[in-house]
Amino acid sequence: MHLKHCIIKTFFIILLSINLSLLPKEVKKYLPFDTFHKGVRESFQIQKEIFFGVNAKRNSMRLLLNFEREKLLELYIKEYTETDNGYTLLNTYFFKPSFSKKKKLKDWKCLYKNPDNEYGFVYKKLSLSGMPREIRYLDKDKKISNNKYGVAKEIYKLDRNGNEILREYQNEKGELVEQEGIARITSEYDKNGNRISEKFFEKDGKLKQDVSGVSRRVWRYDSNGYLELSAEYNDKNEPISKVIVTKRKYDSANRVIEESYFLEDKPTLNADRIHKIKWLYDEKGNAIEEAYFNQENKDSPLRNVIKYKWFYDDKNNRIKEEAFKLNQEKEIYNYESSKE
Repeated sequence: MHLKHCIIKTFFIILLSINLSLLPKEVKKYLPFDTFHKGVRESFQIQKEIFFGVNAKRNSMRLLLNFEREKLLELYIKEYTETDNGYTLLNTYFFKPSFSKKKKLKDWKCLYKNPDNEYGFVYKKLSLSGMPREIRYLDKDKKISNNKYGVAKEIYKLDRNGNEILREYQNEKGELVEQEGIARITSEYDKNGNRISEKFFEKDGKLKQDVSGVSRRVWRYDSNGYLELSAEYNDKNEPISKVIVTKRKYDSANRVIEESYFLEDKPTLNADRIHKIKWLYDEKGNAIEEAYFNQENKDSPLRNVIKYKWFYDDKNNRIKEEAFKLNQEKEIYNYESSKE
């Protein structure tokens, strides 16, 4: 339910010619398995739109699946950013699968042009969960070389749940180097997989401030797993920004119905200039309304919108969104219903 106040990136994933048994669970959970049956002979495509959080228009993923001869060929990721005029394509990545000796899907590999170097390339290896394992910077002959920071490789270590716990920067000799003063980044997680700590270090192991003056970040979550506090500190362990606490209320089904922000127990505004967000749900558990308020409990616009309403078909697919503006205007967005 947490609203992102930065540029939202949306990923469109196309999996071509997939053997279902090889798919990682992170992808499988989104597939409409009731549409598949044995003995399929023709290729076919299925589109299924996945919504993350409440506001699907700002944060959504669409999986485009094409099956043919049960063989995995390629993974496409198209990366978009949302603007006031719609979505703009940022990058398109083409990942090739890597298999173990037992022919099990192991990870994804990708080679693409370096956006910071007209004549260079970037080689990227991802885990099945989509987290980076290794990034290499290559010259025009596709040989490993240092980037503009003197970094040739970024090495990642993941925990057994696929979370990044260590990132190191190395030169082409495999030696630890600093990128903008940072050589190593560590992260810690709670038992639910929520990141609770991030620290930045120099080569000698001392805490180091990044370009924004942060050397340590911490997060705290409530008993339902929702973020209630985030804070940033410098290398002297001093907070560099005000620590805002998020408080939430839940209904009998344990759904968030209200979220508000406080500074030293006093009502305050979040980064989007909102103090309180309220949600309503239908009898099937679908979010049907999201509204924004200030400290006086009056309408407070988020990007000129004070309230969203959503409508669903009989299969719980979101089919329409209504956005109410501060000037009483209303915008309507119609979704394509998923065909299953």
